[in-house]
Amino acid sequence: MKNRVAGALAVSLAILLAAAGCAARPQPADPTADNWQHAAQSALDDALRTTGIPGGAITVTHDDVTWTGVSGVADVASGRPVTPDDRFSFRSITKSFTVTAILQLVDEGRLSLDDPVAKYVDGVPDGDRITLRELARMRSGLPNYSATPAFQDALRIDLTRDWTDAEILQTAFSEPNDFAPDARYEYSNTNTVLLGEVLQKVTGMPWYEVVQESILTPRGLSTTTYPDSEPIPSPLAEPYQGGGEGQSPELLPAIPANSLSAAGGLAGTIRDLGRWARILGSGELLSDATAEQRTAAASLSPTTDDPNSPFYDAYGMGMGEIDGWIGHTGNGLGYQALAMYDPATGDSVAIVINGTGDDHDAPAHLFQKLLPALG
Repeated sequence: MKNRVAGALAVSLAILLAAAGCAARPQPADPTADNWQHAAQSALDDALRTTGIPGGAITVTHDDVTWTGVSGVADVASGRPVTPDDRFSFRSITKSFTVTAILQLVDEGRLSLDDPVAKYVDGVPDGDRITLRELARMRSGLPNYSATPAFQDALRIDLTRDWTDAEILQTAFSEPNDFAPDARYEYSNTNTVLLGEVLQKVTGMPWYEVVQESILTPRGLSTTTYPDSEPIPSPLAEPYQGGGEGQSPELLPAIPANSLSAAGGLAGTIRDLGRWARILGSGELLSDATAEQRTAAASLSPTTDDPNSPFYDAYGMGMGEIDGWIGHTGNGLGYQALAMYDPATGDSVAIVINGTGDDHDAPAHLFQKLLPALG
């Protein structure tokens, strides 16, 4: 999640590692690889080197060829290298799963995007005026819970405490709304936690079970899980705060997924994320009409209204746009990720790294450096 304050807090709470040899180790180039594969590996290696983040992985599908590269270490203390089987938190990419599940219910006729959220969740300020569409498009005006004083104060006391969705939402509802519904764009994690509550109200199942049943199991995304209050399953890429080029990273406490919930709680492997980039971008889980509505220009808001927004040219319904590609990114407390798809070519890129730092959009910047090689 995009939260500079929580990121700074995590640094202060982390234990500085003094282990030698913690810098990312580039993968040797494959002399038989195509130029775009060399470019992808080089972009990943360079990103880890300049940020001081220990490790990461990238998977690219280009001209119907899928290639995966890794770099650096999953665990600084042991020196264990990253592998394609390591699990990383997807952070805010979770939003794209949650909103997709909402849109599937739209296709089934079980709800409408123009329904007010008050129809499903009690106690939402302006809930009789805020629609599900506005929640999905980040245009509700509800404060971002993870930036509220109440949430930040709780993190200062115990970064690893468990949260219920009701507790999360109360931290946001205790603050005045930032603006009237649909007045402008502002990225808020509160929106997607609320959509998770809507999923439960309509289906009778927790949001993550809905995602499991309607997305993960049917599409064979078998490593993607919601750990809730449990650790991310092994093998795990440990979370770190990168100190910059040549600096030792700091190991961060593992925050529970339930502090992020439907806005950022999923985790999995680079291969699953690569598959999700293609599933999400192609719209294959939705009707043609709903998929087209999701990516239509009318659904995409410029992100210039919000200086704290993640790096997107525009943002729509649980999906952002960067240089004509569509998908989602994620950032927060030791992990960053990206899943993007090019509708014009069918190419896709997914990136995971086990660290945060001064560059809150490192995967997006890595992605942009790769684009020229993909033509």
